[in-house]
Parts: sequence; C-alpha cells; structure tokens
Amino acid sequence: MKSARLLILFTGFLILTNCGSFQGQKTIELKSGRNGTISSEFQTTETGDRIFVVDFTSSSPMRKEAEVEKDVLDIWEVARGEAERAETEEALIKYRFKPEAPVKDEHGHEEDFVGLLFTADLMENGRWTIKRVD
Repeated sequence: MKSARLLILFTGFLILTNCGSFQGQKTIELKSGRNGTISSEFQTTETGDRIFVVDFTSSSPMRKEAEVEKDVLDIWEVARGEAERAETEEALIKYRFKPEAPVKDEHGHEEDFVGLLFTADLMENGRWTIKRVD
C-alpha cells in the first residue's frame, strides 16, 4: 500500500509539473481574500489507480506556510464535491503562487510560480485528511 501510494504521489507530481492545461478552469476567491485559478481533472496512474488532481494558481505572493494551509482547506472545499461524486478516495492538490524573490530551477531559469503539494485522503468515517507532501 505504501509503495503504491508513493507511486501515485510521484505520478501525480509529474503530471502537475508537466501538464500546463487542465480542464474546467475557473477563478475563485478564498476566505483570505486571495484570488486564483482552480482547475481539476481525474488521472489514472500506471498502476490503474484513479486520482483526483486539483491545481490552484495565484499571482499573489505568499509569506507564511500557515496561510497556504488555510487556503488549501478552502480550495478543497470547492473541489471536494467533484471528488466525492466520482467516489474517489485520493487526491493531489498543488498550490502555486508567485515567489516574493526570484527562484531559479535546476537549469538556472527563473520560475514564474513556486508551489507546494498536498494530499487529500478519504478516511473510513467519511472525513478527508489533508497533508502536505514534504
């Protein structure tokens, strides 16, 4: 189970970093007042598992990790219904924002956005747990 989960996370991360266009994009305003674009889609991993992928992008810079975590909970509130209708038990949430200072990738190119990755897992009691992927 753990190796399958790691494979799902790795596959999801590759999808999120390499895929520039998602279906169903819309602009939302979070409780924090930040606006951003949210998009989502279902992906099937190499092992045949189906995961829900949510991508949120905001042009507002982020200063505190606690703010990101609150925003991710708001984003999940918007996206959760679609995951539940599809009876999905796992999701990846990518939160991307403009860096305050320039950030360079491994090739020395300046990145427009940086991001954090979170997982959402449906527990047996019907509640979702959301955790940051380190």
